[in-house]
Amino acid sequence: MKILLVNTPYFDVWRTFDYVLPPLGLAYVAAILEASDYDVTIVDLNARHNERLMTDRHWDIVGITFDTTRYYKGIKYGRMLRAKGTKVVVGGPHASFMAEEILGNGSADFVVRGEGEYTMLELLNALKAGSDLEHIRGLSYLDDNRIIHNDDRIYSEDLDMLPFPTRHLLDMDQYRTSKMGVRSI
Repeated sequence: MKILLVNTPYFDVWRTFDYVLPPLGLAYVAAILEASDYDVTIVDLNARHNERLMTDRHWDIVGITFDTTRYYKGIKYGRMLRAKGTKVVVGGPHASFMAEEILGNGSADFVVRGEGEYTMLELLNALKAGSDLEHIRGLSYLDDNRIIHNDDRIYSEDLDMLPFPTRHLLDMDQYRTSKMGVRSI
C-alpha cells in the first residue's frame, strides 16, 4: 500500500519569524508504518513541498494532520483527494476533538483521535485485510452514512516502544527555529 502523510501549511506569520519545525508526529506514524512494510511518503507543505505532490501520484491512503489554525486547509485537501477517489484519514489536535464535524463535512473517511501511531497501523491492516473496524481504538469513521466513534485509545506509557521518527523521509535542511541560521533538530 502506498501511503502519503501530509502536514498542512501554517499561516504565513510563522514564515515571518522563519520558524519551521519538522512534523515529528507524522514521522513517528511513518516509522510505525515502515516497520510494517508500508510504502510511506511525507509531504510537509511548510518545507517547500508543492501541493501537486498530493494529486500527481496515486496514493492508496492519504493521512492529513492539522491543528485548529490549519483546519480549513486540511478540509480543502481532504475534499480534493476524496473527489479523486482516494481514502482520506485525518488526525491531529483539531481532529481529535472535532471528529464528527470532519466526517460530516465530507473531508475524510476516517478520523484518528489521540495518539495516531498504532491506530493508523491497525486501520491500514484492517483495510488491507478487509476486516471490521469496530475494534480499532481511537478511530471514528462513517458506516452507511452513520458516524461511528470507537472507544478511545489508552495513551502509551512506555514511549521506548516507539521506533525513532523517520527523519530520512524529511528534508531536515528545511527546518529551523530562528533567523539565526541554525538548523533545528
